[in-house]
Amino acid sequence: MSDFDPYYKWLGIPPEEQPPTHYRLLGIQVLEQNVEVIESAANRQMAYLQELSGGDDHIDEAQRLLGEVAKARVCLLTAESKARYDAEIAASLDSLPEAEEATDTADVADAAEEPSAESEPAAEQLEMKRGGRPRRSSSGGSARKTTAGRSRAGRTQKSG
Repeated sequence: MSDFDPYYKWLGIPPEEQPPTHYRLLGIQVLEQNVEVIESAANRQMAYLQELSGGDDHIDEAQRLLGEVAKARVCLLTAESKARYDAEIAASLDSLPEAEEATDTADVADAAEEPSAESEPAAEQLEMKRGGRPRRSSSGGSARKTTAGRSRAGRTQKSG
């Protein structure tokens, strides 16, 4: 058997991050919510792998990865299956030692039980740690909430 690792050689996914999550396989943020981002990433990976499968080397590996990307695409673009998959991913993130160090688990549990209009989506509470493995964000807020530029943009000027 060959020492060729298609996840690592072609997709940049090192052995310690294998098997990859659907998100990692597509090269996108964990728990990504934007359907266009998911679809674009899947299309990009599939086009790349289709190009590789047309060559003489490692055709079987390219075909296998194409199947995995197609499965990830369908899962993440179907609301019901994505919700189930995201719940599994969130549960596995909660069990990681890095997640416990980065945030108080009681606060995370309280936020999950009592969603409010001010609650951030789960995807915004996560960030990627070095090496592509997800972890909980230690910051309580989001950098996207407000900026000085936005507050000025909403003002209207009076005509004189």
